[in-house]
Amino acid sequence: MSPRVRKVAGDLTGQPGRALLVFLAIALGAAAFTVALGARSVLLREIPASFATAKPPAVVVWLEDVDSQILEDVRALPGVVDADARRLVRARVEVTPGDWRTLLLFGVRDFADLRVSAFAALEGGWPPERGAVLVERSGLPVLGAVTDVGPNASVGDTITVRVPGGALASLPIRGVVHDPALAPGWQDNAAYAYASRETLADLGLGGHLDELRITVADDMGSDRSVAARVADSVADWLAEAGHDVSRVEVPPRRHPHADHMTTMLLLLSVFSALALVLSGALAASVIAAFLARQARQIGVMKTIGARSSDITAIYLAMIAALAAPAVLLGLGAGLLGARSFSTYAAQQLNLDVASYAVGTTTLLAIVGIGLAVPLVAAAIPIIRAARMPVQKALQDPGITAPRTRGRAKTLLGSLLGGLGRPTVLAVRNSFRRPARLWLTLFALALGGAALMTAANVHVSLIAAVDRSLDRRGDDIDVRLLRPVDAAPILADINVLPGVSRAEAWGGALVALKTQESADRSRGRYGLLAPPADTALLDAPIVEGRWPEAAQIGELVVNRNLQAIEPALVIGADVQLALGPRSVNGRIVGIIEEVAEPSLYTNPPTFAELAGADGLAGVIRVAADPGTEDRLASRIEEVIVDAGSMPALLFTRPALRQAMVDHFAILLALLSAAALAAVTVGGLGLAASMGLNVLERTREIGVIRAVGARPVAVRTIILTEGYAIALASVLLAGILSAPLSMAVAYIVGSHGLHLTLPLVFSPMGVLAWTVLALVLTLIACIGPARRAMRTPVCDAIAYE
Repeated sequence: MSPRVRKVAGDLTGQPGRALLVFLAIALGAAAFTVALGARSVLLREIPASFATAKPPAVVVWLEDVDSQILEDVRALPGVVDADARRLVRARVEVTPGDWRTLLLFGVRDFADLRVSAFAALEGGWPPERGAVLVERSGLPVLGAVTDVGPNASVGDTITVRVPGGALASLPIRGVVHDPALAPGWQDNAAYAYASRETLADLGLGGHLDELRITVADDMGSDRSVAARVADSVADWLAEAGHDVSRVEVPPRRHPHADHMTTMLLLLSVFSALALVLSGALAASVIAAFLARQARQIGVMKTIGARSSDITAIYLAMIAALAAPAVLLGLGAGLLGARSFSTYAAQQLNLDVASYAVGTTTLLAIVGIGLAVPLVAAAIPIIRAARMPVQKALQDPGITAPRTRGRAKTLLGSLLGGLGRPTVLAVRNSFRRPARLWLTLFALALGGAALMTAANVHVSLIAAVDRSLDRRGDDIDVRLLRPVDAAPILADINVLPGVSRAEAWGGALVALKTQESADRSRGRYGLLAPPADTALLDAPIVEGRWPEAAQIGELVVNRNLQAIEPALVIGADVQLALGPRSVNGRIVGIIEEVAEPSLYTNPPTFAELAGADGLAGVIRVAADPGTEDRLASRIEEVIVDAGSMPALLFTRPALRQAMVDHFAILLALLSAAALAAVTVGGLGLAASMGLNVLERTREIGVIRAVGARPVAVRTIILTEGYAIALASVLLAGILSAPLSMAVAYIVGSHGLHLTLPLVFSPMGVLAWTVLALVLTLIACIGPARRAMRTPVCDAIAYE
């Protein structure tokens, strides 16, 4: 064994406690970094891959009936990869007596030949027989109340469905399927079911399928130009063949929550990188204290011919000897964590992960960065020590505890004079090594700031939801299946006990066409037309203005719609279509709200589009506190009795919960990343306290020699640690402000597409204060015990 190897091995075995702290910190930082990059590698590949298994349509054409001949002809057209027929029926399902939820019922051409919009069987029968349905798995929690066995509905249960026209039917669940193209039903408080065309006919809906769904040969990217060209050619061919094309859409081909997940992965990467950097800083702090004891050895090595580069290589090799196995351990643990997080994220998106393999490039990057960070951080004190002149190194007294400088000592004395001499002594001890103090304090505070930021962003998201709901002012929101005469429905609703105000709005799902899309609609979005004197909307205009009361064609869009359709800027000309009628419009304003992509206009514009005045597509009701659920059931009965049916019905508490559920994964992600940073900060505090006590071994021996009791010594050490912990709480609060602002901006602008209000969470401060004190207690127990176990004579003679 070479002298250098023996030197490295001896140094590591001679200080096992410090070596273990450095090892754990590097391993933890590498693990956190691996979770972030590993999950990112998996999810960025698996989200589009899982979504693609559903064969989502690039073009959807609405006809009266899509028969087999149309499918055969369209499949032969240039640019078309495949085509299939489907139908969507918006229905209602009763989960408990009087409690109805949204049910999207899909009519399927052939369950044995799913060419577009495919889904996979998970359990139960396939295909469903006539009169039965298959249910998508993410909607099972919504249907949970239909059975008394378990929290979710299951195969064999029967659901009660109300279809357009008001007819009721009992449909048995014959199987459970997975459709990765759908947003999680439990998040949107909706269920999805699949039935044959014969079942639709039995429900009185007719057996026709009106959607022609087409896939094209593109790369599933955000550019819809290829699909747009195919849509134009198919629509032209169908028109020339004599078919009545009522609508053509080119929908976005990405998961509904893809933007949210991309934002969350970015935040996870940033927070995990903090843990890795903190681990490197801890390694630098420990090696600096270690080198302080090695100064004479460095001088001796230089005396016998060692160069500064040789000494630097020896100590860097020692760090590498710790970092290499630590990074490998962190890599293994991190890959397990990445797998768990990827599974959790996929469940939140209603997706499956086919492979948890992390790319080779990502693995190499993790190992390379994981090794580089501690080596680069430790290189600074190592190079400084290696360049120390021989004479200075040989005369170095070893570990000393420098006195606090005069001005600092005077200032501390004046600030702490009333706290008693032991407390003042303990706090002064914290400032003996200012560089180490600030490094420990910053590492601990950064972990606390990450934790506070997670809490701040979470309450900010809740505040954004509450602010958006407060600006609406309603407690029950009903979207009707189709516009109906408003007067009789309002009259019946206004007499219901608990109703304080009811408003009928114009509203419908309208096809949106832009100048770029020509005759193709970009999709169907909700159009809302509140009355001019509405008390149930305080529109948060951020650009432009609200439509003039009598100006037909003026529109406002929200940021969520603008994120999907970037062409919808102030002054953009669009066309709205509702059935055979259309209206030309212009964007005059932009609003920010926590809501689905929507447009707003005035009643005259909606009347022009609907072809009549006085029609309501939306009913909003302000209710007395505590009456929302009862009123919702009564309102549904009123609407059904009037010959219509809700397409959606939400009470304010249910709508709020549905919105908040979308943020659960973000809170879990930020909290996990913050916990990693906090743990590294705690290890840094343990290392710092151990070094501080070690450097004062002789002082503690003297104190004990003159009669100090063990409890007094432990009190001094704990007070020193608590002083650092409380200072970290203050610094963490300061650091959390800009960090929370940055995260809130990222989440707001890229996830929710609005300006997120920054709210500071008192619970976040309290949680970090308690956690910091607990970490301090744990960090101080070991050094205090070691100090008291050292015999007094050995402590006084310690160098």
